[in-house]
Amino acid sequence: MNRYAMMKVALILILFGIILVTSFANSDNNQDMSRQGPPAEAIEVCKNKVAGDIVEFTDPQGETVNTNCREINGLLAAVPEGPPPERPPQPR
Repeated sequence: MNRYAMMKVALILILFGIILVTSFANSDNNQDMSRQGPPAEAIEVCKNKVAGDIVEFTDPQGETVNTNCREINGLLAAVPEGPPPERPPQPR
């Protein structure tokens, strides 16, 4: 194999490695964004309600939260009052 062909193969392998590493690095970031929109429980509790109705919603941790039904992307869903709770920092 001549020198030019070896350099070409080496360059292709390096590019493939870079693409592989970046795809694995981005897979962690996409886990948080995998769910789009409100959870099914938040939509279910606002069935047969109108925007602005106050409902109690049990979050995935089992805590009861006072919420308002609000329209989000065309869906009526329970939204907690006030700012969202702080998330703990993600380990790197």
